[in-house]
Amino acid sequence: MQKGFFIVIDGQDGTGKTTIVNEVAMRLKDMNYKVYITKEPTFGPIGTLIRENDFKGYILGDLIAADRLYHIENEIIPALEQGNIVISDRYVASSYVCQQLDGVPLEFIQQINANAISPDLSVFILADEMEVSKRMSEREHLARMEKMYSFQETEILYKQAISIYRANGFGEIMNLYNNNKSDFENNVQKIVCLIDSRMRGF
Repeated sequence: MQKGFFIVIDGQDGTGKTTIVNEVAMRLKDMNYKVYITKEPTFGPIGTLIRENDFKGYILGDLIAADRLYHIENEIIPALEQGNIVISDRYVASSYVCQQLDGVPLEFIQQINANAISPDLSVFILADEMEVSKRMSEREHLARMEKMYSFQETEILYKQAISIYRANGFGEIMNLYNNNKSDFENNVQKIVCLIDSRMRGF
């Protein structure tokens, strides 16, 4: 059975990561790879509970960690075992950022996510503040944390998350800036080429 490949695309809201997820998936499918797209919070029972309520702090952190384990056991691992390239929109780094912004200590967040499996590749998408602000202003609805916390706060914590991933050997890492159409095309190409090379054993 062909081994799958687990890729996470993470980053600040407004950086274009979801658009990159969809474009990468489409191009990989065009190359005849099996691709499974997923996201966090999930649409499973715990993720649905999170989406339908306004939990905060430790309660939200615990629920997201539990939803992540559900995600791993019920979606990610089965899809990998079937030889899929699994692309997750958000993963552990989002907890490092969002739960810290919500008042939960980093050490606690790391502890409750200690059983999360390591991605083969984590792609962190960043963008300049003006571009992020422009994209966010075009959204009809903003989540609680998108309204409450500044660009600078979230950027600092995502850079911290990248350092934590590197320090703990949490998979291969790409750190990309996505400010315009040229960046977008180059970023998608870089991600697709790297995944293709890894799937071919290079």
